Amino acid sequence: MHFYAIGYTEFRELPIYTFWEMARNIDRIRSEEDKRMLIVMSNAFGGDPKALYKSLTETQGEVLATETKDEFDKAGLMKLKSRFMRGA
Repeated sequence: MHFYAIGYTEFRELPIYTFWEMARNIDRIRSEEDKRMLIVMSNAFGGDPKALYKSLTETQGEVLATETKDEFDKAGLMKLKSRFMRGA
């Protein structure tokens, strides 16, 4: 696994699931690096890099899915504070 700079011994000790996840992430990480290079090159030489950028974005995928909650749970906070104050 030259990309991750791990030796043969560490490579052999990896669980198979971890190995395949690391292998899949190589393309994702490289596509992010390629997107940065594309921005630099497009600024230097002009042109229309939209199609390549879209392809690299699809390769990169969704790195982190987040869930947002718009409402503040004041009752839950008060319950947590009362438990903390009681020591329970």
